[in-house]
Amino acid sequence: MDFLNLTKEYESSYLEDLNTLVSIHSIRDLSTKTNSAPFGQGPRQALDAFLEMGKRDGFDTKDIDGYAGVISYGEQKDTVGILGHLDIVPIGEDWSKEPLKVTLDDGYVFGRGVMDDKGPTLAAYYALKLLKDHRVPLKKRVMLIAGCDEESGMECIQYYKKHAEIPQTGFVPDADFPVIYGEKGGAHVTLSSKDDT
Repeated sequence: MDFLNLTKEYESSYLEDLNTLVSIHSIRDLSTKTNSAPFGQGPRQALDAFLEMGKRDGFDTKDIDGYAGVISYGEQKDTVGILGHLDIVPIGEDWSKEPLKVTLDDGYVFGRGVMDDKGPTLAAYYALKLLKDHRVPLKKRVMLIAGCDEESGMECIQYYKKHAEIPQTGFVPDADFPVIYGEKGGAHVTLSSKDDT
């Protein structure tokens, strides 16, 4: 398959769906918290919009009590997870573009969450959609897990781990990092050795 060219067929619908997600002010706001919206109405609305996209396109979807959602493809017992999130950090000031709207400018996409992490999560969704639409056989069931509280302490994934299926392996498409296997912090070190190697 020529995946690169196939993805171009999805570009306009991807940007439309991305705009739907970006337009939602999905910052944690406990003043609007309810039982089904543990992080407030913004994250709840983003989760609802994301799961609705999955239903629209014929995927299996699960709402994990408003903490996270899962869009699955396949019936296999073995699983691979893709972990993303739909919440954002505060919008801040001095934007040159409208922050709650997708704006294209000189090949770049602007809007709060387009890199961290609505854009990458939706890109993973569209990769899954492409596989499903073209009936690509999978060896593992894919679980796209979207949390709602990554930016404020990851309470979403703590809840998920206690109440939902854990994939056997997985990766995280987040921000401008290519693929993240594990991120526990950062360290800058200088190593020295007397060995020639």
